Amino acid sequence: MRDNQDLISSNSEAKVTSILDIRRIEELSINARPSLKQIHYDGWVLRFAGGYTRCSNSVNPLYPGDLDVRRKIRHCESVYRAAGLPTIFKIMAAAQPAGIRDALSAVGYREQARTSVQSFDLSLLPSDSAGPSSISVRGWDYPSDEWLWAFVQFALVAQQQEPLLRTILGNIAPRARFAAVNDAEGICACGMAVLEDDWLGLFDIVTRPECRRRGFGRHVANALLDWGLANGSARAYLQVMLDNVAARSLFAGIGFRELYQCVYLVEWDYSLV
Repeated sequence: MRDNQDLISSNSEAKVTSILDIRRIEELSINARPSLKQIHYDGWVLRFAGGYTRCSNSVNPLYPGDLDVRRKIRHCESVYRAAGLPTIFKIMAAAQPAGIRDALSAVGYREQARTSVQSFDLSLLPSDSAGPSSISVRGWDYPSDEWLWAFVQFALVAQQQEPLLRTILGNIAPRARFAAVNDAEGICACGMAVLEDDWLGLFDIVTRPECRRRGFGRHVANALLDWGLANGSARAYLQVMLDNVAARSLFAGIGFRELYQCVYLVEWDYSLV
């Protein structure tokens, strides 16, 4: 039997290892990227966003419940099928009950998109983190049309999902910040952050293909971290897929370190980012 504890990082630098701390970061992530609809079911949070991303269309089994786990899985399947979506579970060490991962595997669920959840102490951010003054990072407190257009192009968001993305970003309740760097042809890198309590979540740092590996993404990330620090944040977190080598290198260079991992268990072979 696999133990969900194997999703906690063995990195000796990791300070967040308890189930309650992991659950808190997952709650922050849910608030930072809200779904369009949500159901609470015996300790599980069922999220729906029209198929835009696994995260926003998954079951998050974060809290203890009383019902039989097999009954709960079948109920979730019926709800997602009625919505025309696959049933996806986001599993991390805090997942409840402890045997949920094995229960899903036993009925044919397959693992996808193993993801590293990382954090960074903002007190370690150097004073010159924003980079040379010749590189100007622009910021907005809302997803401007210019920012949204650039993100859709760089992240290859399908045209039919753009309205969903716009609505999701507009529904963020905590304070958010959107940032971009320009070159002569327009925005060349962009990203966003969400501030809640003293945590800053970093999301969607993307760069125009021909501008990659030139430091633009790092300038955006550092500007967002500077903004978080200036507005009361003490720590930052992010989620990055393990197969995204370029992004992992970027965040490691800033100083992010893994706290734990999560994995998505999918009922059938369905492609969601």
